[in-house]
Amino acid sequence: MADTTATKWQSPRDLVAASVADWRSKVGYAQNRDSAATARLRRIGTRDDGAVIDVGAAVAIDAFRTLYNRTAALMDKLENPKGLPYHWADKARREAGNSGFDSRLALVAGVLAHVRTDTSGDLGKKLHVNNYSELRFRRLLRLESEVDLMREGRRLVRMLDGDVPVASLARALLFWDAQETRALARSYYDAELFGTSDASTQDKDLEDTDQ
Repeated sequence: MADTTATKWQSPRDLVAASVADWRSKVGYAQNRDSAATARLRRIGTRDDGAVIDVGAAVAIDAFRTLYNRTAALMDKLENPKGLPYHWADKARREAGNSGFDSRLALVAGVLAHVRTDTSGDLGKKLHVNNYSELRFRRLLRLESEVDLMREGRRLVRMLDGDVPVASLARALLFWDAQETRALARSYYDAELFGTSDASTQDKDLEDTDQ
């Protein structure tokens, strides 16, 4: 499990994201390594006419229960959980079953199961240099529901051919809030300002409808 002592560069969110990335590495990226577990995680879906993530189905997966238990244990061991959602950092609230902790982990597990290679680095920069269009990126930042985040998370993993900075993606999806979307936007546009990729690439299907 990841070291629970945050350094100057490791916030509690960073530590949790790193632990999730380590879990995903142990589940295995290659098709021939723990393929049954990965396949089950890929099938995490929705219920209630697609309105909510099917946490019950996720809990039935051994690999997901491992993720849940190790993430909860890590948060309980953190000396200073500042920056974590208060209803997750508090064990009683988390275990009440309505904190959203389990559904957000199911979202992340369902997306990361599609990753083939952990490229490390920063998600925003990765999206920009791989021509994830600005129009689609702006729509990504406006997403609010977990179902929409799962759908778009899987889409961007496919767009990146499964080569994804896992810890960066895990942190963004797990804690999706103003802090995370701001950080994602800064890294995306920093890549435009200081990178060499063509920032003009646009998805034509979105260009006609983004009003």
